[in-house]
Amino acid sequence: MFVSYRRRRTEMEENMKILWIINGLTFTQRQNKALVTPIMSSWVEALINSIYLSKHEFDVLYPALEVKKEVFIENGVKYIPFEINSKFRSLNNYNFSQYDVIHLWGLEYDYISDFIQFLDIQNMLGKVILSIQGICEYIGLHYCEGLPYKIAHRKTLRDWIKRDNIIAQQKMFLNKAKIEKYNLKKLKHISGRTTFDEQYVKINSPDTRYYHCEEGLRQEFYKLKWDILKCKKNRIFMSQGYYSIKGLHIALEALNSLKQIVPDIELVVAGMNPVPNKKHKDSSYARYIRNIIKKYNLENSVKFLGQLSQKEMVEEYLKCHVFILPSLIENSPNSVCEAMLLGVPTVASYVGGVPDLIKHKETGYLYQWNASYMLASHLKELLASDKLCQNIGMEAREVALYRHDIKRIIERWDLIYEIIDKQSKNHW
Repeated sequence: MFVSYRRRRTEMEENMKILWIINGLTFTQRQNKALVTPIMSSWVEALINSIYLSKHEFDVLYPALEVKKEVFIENGVKYIPFEINSKFRSLNNYNFSQYDVIHLWGLEYDYISDFIQFLDIQNMLGKVILSIQGICEYIGLHYCEGLPYKIAHRKTLRDWIKRDNIIAQQKMFLNKAKIEKYNLKKLKHISGRTTFDEQYVKINSPDTRYYHCEEGLRQEFYKLKWDILKCKKNRIFMSQGYYSIKGLHIALEALNSLKQIVPDIELVVAGMNPVPNKKHKDSSYARYIRNIIKKYNLENSVKFLGQLSQKEMVEEYLKCHVFILPSLIENSPNSVCEAMLLGVPTVASYVGGVPDLIKHKETGYLYQWNASYMLASHLKELLASDKLCQNIGMEAREVALYRHDIKRIIERWDLIYEIIDKQSKNHW
């Protein structure tokens, strides 16, 4: 069906004008333009960097966090700022009718709700597609799993000041989920990339059309390849562990079990450090992590790297022996996709959309999220066999190279845009 439609496309207009509404700019763009704005999701960045492969014309709306805003053109794409906290005030300044398709990235952002409401009032939702990233309802449902009741509910000095502890964070996601579901039912077109997010759409908005499209990754991850001979033996890598949902507490339990068998094992964690040097800045989760490390005498076995650049992240993947994702819930984690694309042996929790990415014992290992002993067991098996690591990594890379083929992904997006454009114009 898709092939025949693509052939008929030549009879219609050749080029469309597409608007992307994204969650930030790249790190380089922020530096070069001296703009205060969030950093965009890495997989959105990968697609923007490859947008030249599309035959269509693109504009990008990005969120601005301060008065200084700038319209600029980069690689043929026009970047236009919008004020996050302006509600409908600034949206009236944009001519949305000039676009054939409007693409929203991420249902979880508060300002996306403003766009959906505004475009609904303008009767333009027929030409809108939204790409699901995280799912707030499921993040909220699983946020406190594996944590003692006391830890989830207590408040440190930092928590009292910020009015933000673990249970408050869970409630925030559950409240966002109500808005998320409300907006989802209004949309006519949704894209995702896992069975997990597809079922969420079908359950909550059965009349919405779902499109499957894989995600692109940053260019550096396509160029390099993990090598068992060059990695640091018994070095385990996690891409982040600041929030409880990422399951660092589960990883530490597994690390303690392995420490008895592999004395020189090391867990290296990127991202914001959950254990700051100043105790008055401790969140409840940070204090819990510090206590686990102290309880098991893991001070010399755990290393927090802080925020890393794209280049540094690639280096850490290549340096590690095994990558782990002990999250309590995920949709389609970039970190797993990046590890697989580099060919890094990976162990991940069997949650959300992760089983769509990894085939157990073929392209990685999966375990029940709260079974730290199984995480430890899989790690032990991989650390003991270079051949197994090589085979798992090689199979993972082959699958990932196809799944994240940028040219194929852009072609798929072009096709999806054409379908939406045709339906939207026929509706009118």
